Amino acid sequence: MRSASILLGAATSPGEPDPRGLLTASGALYTYAVEEYGKLLLIESLPEKGGIVSVPYREIFRSHGKKFKAALGALPADCGQLARGIFDPRIFDPRIFDAEMTETTFFTRMSLLYTDIGRSGKPSTPRRLDAKLLGKALQGLEQAVAEWEARNRREAP
Repeated sequence: MRSASILLGAATSPGEPDPRGLLTASGALYTYAVEEYGKLLLIESLPEKGGIVSVPYREIFRSHGKKFKAALGALPADCGQLARGIFDPRIFDPRIFDAEMTETTFFTRMSLLYTDIGRSGKPSTPRRLDAKLLGKALQGLEQAVAEWEARNRREAP
């Protein structure tokens, strides 16, 4: 999270464009941190038997959707949206109007980190990010993690 915040700060310096892709890198790191937070919550929810926790590896560690769902279900709503168009996509056709929404998902991270070839034969473009919304999302995640750490802080022996 700290790296995502630092990159976001550098990407949004007044009067500075983002030619180096710092906003994109910040968004990608943020989505990764959200998924890891979801993994933490899923592991934490597992029952303990005699001091041992059995982790269903395939079910938790390999299911990106479950990890994102667990995290976003526990985080403030601001943490789930990284950009939104001017128009409501439930009413306006995103192919015609600026109605694109970028949500915090595994597929958003894939779009930010990898290049793909679209049906047109041209390289795809990464999902759009809004620096202000990403900043609010990062703050929400940082607060949730701080609260989790405070609840789970143990005294050193």
